[in-house]
Amino acid sequence: MSPYSGLAMFDVSGELTAHTKSFPLALPPPVIPRLVEAVRTLQSARRERQWLLLGGKRVLLQALDGPRRGCVATVYEMQKGDSHAKQLLSPRQYEIAEYAAAGATASEISRILEISVHTVRQHLKEAYRRLQVGNRVELSHALEARAQTPERPAVPHLTHH
Repeated sequence: MSPYSGLAMFDVSGELTAHTKSFPLALPPPVIPRLVEAVRTLQSARRERQWLLLGGKRVLLQALDGPRRGCVATVYEMQKGDSHAKQLLSPRQYEIAEYAAAGATASEISRILEISVHTVRQHLKEAYRRLQVGNRVELSHALEARAQTPERPAVPHLTHH
């Protein structure tokens, strides 16, 4: 995953409730309605996460549970060149890891790639070993972290509306 460039929080109705100072610069205003529509779709479908391509940026939507229900949208710059994860994994392992990190099940990946569920699980197992992770959440973080520069950005400060 390429470097982080902005973060926004949405409530259960899809309204923007908070964002980092960099968020308005990260996504151009014309794509914000499409982002809000995607947030509402994610929440109505009761999915945990979804990747989007908006305004030339990759956006990860993640549903929030508990007292702070809603959704977080994290914006990433598009990556130029291969990530560290791509160097550690075979092309097939990387492809399967990306699907898994985006929330696809082994059977869904199996159907998409037209390979057996067993093969998907074997590739995931090897990807976990090579990236030194134990589950899909850690896999997602590993794919994101390995592509970033060694100096990671500080925790973003949210601006409330």
